[in-house]
Amino acid sequence: MVTDFQQLDVAIVGGGPGGLAAGIVLARAGLHVALYEQRALPRDKACGEGVMPPGVAHLRELGVLQRLGRQERHPFSGVRFQAGAAGADGVSATAHFIPPLTQGMGIRRTRLSAALLAEAATCATLCVHPETAAQVEEREADGVRLRVSRRGESDQQVSARLVVGADGLRSRVRAWANLKADGRRWQRWGARRHFRLRPWSDCVEVIWSRDGVEAYITPTAPDEIQVAFLWDKERYTALRGGKDLFPSLLAGFPTLAERLHRAPQLDETAAVGPLEVRTRGVTADGVLLLGDAGGYLDALTGEGISLALGQALALRETVVPLLQQSEGPLAREQLAAYAAAHAEIVRPYYTFTALMLQLSRFGLLWESAVAALDARPDIFQRLLAASMGLGEPPGVGDWSALLGHGMAAFVRRRLAGTGQKK
Repeated sequence: MVTDFQQLDVAIVGGGPGGLAAGIVLARAGLHVALYEQRALPRDKACGEGVMPPGVAHLRELGVLQRLGRQERHPFSGVRFQAGAAGADGVSATAHFIPPLTQGMGIRRTRLSAALLAEAATCATLCVHPETAAQVEEREADGVRLRVSRRGESDQQVSARLVVGADGLRSRVRAWANLKADGRRWQRWGARRHFRLRPWSDCVEVIWSRDGVEAYITPTAPDEIQVAFLWDKERYTALRGGKDLFPSLLAGFPTLAERLHRAPQLDETAAVGPLEVRTRGVTADGVLLLGDAGGYLDALTGEGISLALGQALALRETVVPLLQQSEGPLAREQLAAYAAAHAEIVRPYYTFTALMLQLSRFGLLWESAVAALDARPDIFQRLLAASMGLGEPPGVGDWSALLGHGMAAFVRRRLAGTGQKK
């Protein structure tokens, strides 16, 4: 039941996109790998579902994008920000992706999971075990021991030279390895729902309301969109729960609500939070963390899937040679190359997400920032590329120009707000 192999090279705990991608990468190198996912596969999850251009390139490299038909995904060419009220008092800015990666892709989470699962099935040395829980128990001389459980069957023991924790925001592998850090600055939550509606934009749209909620509209098929919301639970307390959650979030976006009024709803609301997870590192003796398990700040920039796939692909250069060239378990010191690669992959994400979170706390300031980006779309493009690790951020002169435009917009809006004339 547990595995087709007597001794595992790698046990992966978690069957999300990062875990499945890691299994594919490791098994293609000839390593004996077992993946354990406690829920059924393909797996759904409250997720933004907008895969940014680096993630699309990763899916193509893995052979997964080719498994998704044109009716199962939808391209987008950039990001559009809108802040403030709709109409004359609102402001928007658009940035399209620049070469070499010019296309993002909206993909329903269940479809992405199914495509990854199909590709995993082609790997002879990878065994995927859905509806199977795996609990790390202790380190031994020849590896790390796990207890594997499946309903209706006796628990079994498995030993692996390396455990990959890809088990998400509430990672049990992270807790066992003592890699969890205390504290949380943000109490941000997310919720999503799908609608049968033809996308009206070639961009992912992000709309900020003045009461502190953001709406994200992502095309996920030629006749389907996902609408997601993010909010700070401590700042926005007017929400109703249960079946009223989505309507109460949508109430702050009247133009969007009008678009959705007659669109068939395809599923119930899925929510997740708090989103922020802090870690003390991503490696320990016999263990490494990948995806959300390795730390997460916020879904605001839509980078989650791209980051997890990038980290999975990084195993090829940082971990595979170690497992191929030795026979015993891997110590934390041996995993230093993976830790360095992980840090390099997530650095732009943390930098730009933290900046946007700070700005978004102040409605008028954020509206001014969006107005500045609208005035300089070339700088917005470079910022967008840099946030994905695809180039250097704008220089001092560009930041000065943005600051000037932002200050002018801020003054105009303050004057408008107090009824004064320019």
